[in-house]
Amino acid sequence: MTRAVLFDVFGTLIRFSGARRPFTSAMRELRFESAQKLTARALFMTTHFPTLAETIRALESLAPGSSLSERSRQLASEELAAHQAGCELIEGALELVDSLRQRGTRVALVSNLSTPYVPLIKRLGLHERVDHAIYSCEVGLQKPDPAIFQLALEALGVTADQAVMVGDSLPSDVRGAVAAGMRAIWISPAQAPEGEQRVATLAEAAKLLLET
Repeated sequence: MTRAVLFDVFGTLIRFSGARRPFTSAMRELRFESAQKLTARALFMTTHFPTLAETIRALESLAPGSSLSERSRQLASEELAAHQAGCELIEGALELVDSLRQRGTRVALVSNLSTPYVPLIKRLGLHERVDHAIYSCEVGLQKPDPAIFQLALEALGVTADQAVMVGDSLPSDVRGAVAAGMRAIWISPAQAPEGEQRVATLAEAAKLLLET
């Protein structure tokens, strides 16, 4: 029996903005190679940086001896604001969370997230609607590590076989959840590999969740 549903956030319940991703200009000025960009992303996702200034210092630390110009620092702030301003809830997201909780199903958010996006989730009204929120920047773990799913299961007081994960990333959400012993629903327009449960939209996922 399904007693709990774990949701990814961005790409699943919140639609990404089309604006330039934050720190794009900064990483270009610092002449980051692909490996440095991946390191920066992992650092942002698993470390709490309370301010933009601290985030920028962490970015500069990955390029020893380099520092960003004042223009790039300003661009980082502008890129972050523009990207957040364009993010919005996917249709039916709040209604699905509310419906699940009204029927007694426990709900958690499990998101690979950098610190500046936590207030955005709260501002859009999603954070306060769930039983628990597990953000990678706060717990120091990120999907697909099974440990982050286990944290959510423990917080909800359920076992892996009593929960289902819903997300748009096959490697992070689906395969990470399966590695933790859970079932998973993949939201994607792509064809699902054999053995994966796929739906095209959140509305289709809602139908599955609310009819079972």
